[in-house]
Amino acid sequence: MSSTNSRSLEKIEDDFLAEVTGGEVGGEIVLEDPAQADYLIQRIARLQRKQAEITVFVTGEMKRLQGFLERKLGTIQAEIDWRSGPLELYVRDAYRRSEGKIKSLDLPHGKLQLRAEQTKVILEEDKFWKWVGEHPDESKVFIEPNPVIKKDQLNDYVKRTSEIMDGQLVSSVDGITILLPGEPKFSIKIKEGGGE
Repeated sequence: MSSTNSRSLEKIEDDFLAEVTGGEVGGEIVLEDPAQADYLIQRIARLQRKQAEITVFVTGEMKRLQGFLERKLGTIQAEIDWRSGPLELYVRDAYRRSEGKIKSLDLPHGKLQLRAEQTKVILEEDKFWKWVGEHPDESKVFIEPNPVIKKDQLNDYVKRTSEIMDGQLVSSVDGITILLPGEPKFSIKIKEGGGE
């Protein structure tokens, strides 16, 4: 249907609605026969098709905009990463030369930081509780009577009693895996007004 025909049909429908509502927009519609009711059903069907068309159009535009956003942010993030590289090397060099004493550099527009990760203790319940049952004297340091694990005491015990084998820290307690921290993580904190 051409846009001229579509507009003509809408004009006829609007005239009909004005007639059955007494000319009052939003007024109560009073129908006099089944043909008028069927006419309204047709109008509702056309309006629902318009809703679907608008939804398809807007959804498509939103997908295109989301793609555009992701591409633009990716490009900007790549430049941020590229510019951050020398800063990370700089602060890591200061950290290495100071034998770990310098962990951050506070500059006028921001702060470069190296944050050490913590040693992580991972618990495998079945193996752990079996070990606790076999070692009641040792485990009373970190197990309460009800039984509840005192995690801080468990972590201390594991760190104290574990051994290094093949470059890995091996737990003295079955069911415990120890993940040693890697290199300190680098971050940049921009101060307010830092890029202006």
